[in-house]
Amino acid sequence: MLYANELSSEKDYLDRANYFAGKAIEMFLNDTSPLPKASTHHDHYEAITRGDTLMMSLLRLWKNSNKVEVDIGLGYSDR
Repeated sequence: MLYANELSSEKDYLDRANYFAGKAIEMFLNDTSPLPKASTHHDHYEAITRGDTLMMSLLRLWKNSNKVEVDIGLGYSDR
C-alpha cells in the first residue's frame, strides 16, 4: 500500500496502509517488549520472522503520513 501511495499519491492507499498497520500493531506488539512477537501465538522475538521489516514499514508509514521530506536513511536488511 505504501508503494502504491508513493507512485500514485492517492490517499486511499495510505488509509489502507494505516488500517493494516493497526492490525499488525494489535497482533505483534505489546507493552511487555519493544520488539515484535515472533507470531500471534508466541510472546518472544525471533529475527528470522522479519520483525525488523515490520518496524521499518511502520516507520516509513509514519514518514509518509506526516509528509516528512527529510531522508531518514531507511536501511532494509531483508534476506
